[in-house]
Amino acid sequence: MLSLGKAIALLLTILAQQAAEDKNFKPLGELTGTDTTIERQMSAMVTDAAQFQALWQDHKGVIGGGGGGILEAQVPEVDFKKNVVFALFAGQTSGVESYSIVDVNTKGKTNVVRFKANPFPGGVTMIGSSYALWIFPRPNRAVEFEFITGYDGNKPITRKVAQFEPPKKQ
Repeated sequence: MLSLGKAIALLLTILAQQAAEDKNFKPLGELTGTDTTIERQMSAMVTDAAQFQALWQDHKGVIGGGGGGILEAQVPEVDFKKNVVFALFAGQTSGVESYSIVDVNTKGKTNVVRFKANPFPGGVTMIGSSYALWIFPRPNRAVEFEFITGYDGNKPITRKVAQFEPPKKQ
């Protein structure tokens, strides 16, 4: 049986490990813009190279694919043993050039990623299909994406656009 002191020490160790994991849950890379052929709203957590290859082909409008060569050279390299890719496709948007992550926080047992739209410079209102692909460390907890739609004073007004459970261990 654990003594009270040992139980408290064990609990503090677990909390410290969780805090370290949360601190390291930050984006490692991103691709964002309007150069996609995916015109529907869609979100996905990509956990392996085959999934990413298929998503990339859909994203770039490649029919068929496979066989190596130029197509596969264009797919960004991701170490899926350590990382995942979160893909958010907004569908047809007006005036949105790209997306940026504003902050990453923890709410209970969930990592919350808040992001915002970046307008085209000079107020251009082009219509296009905007997207973001973010590389993150493989999460150990659920991940929720919230889109910042505006502000009430300094407090962001958000809309949840996606939630993902942690991927299965490899």
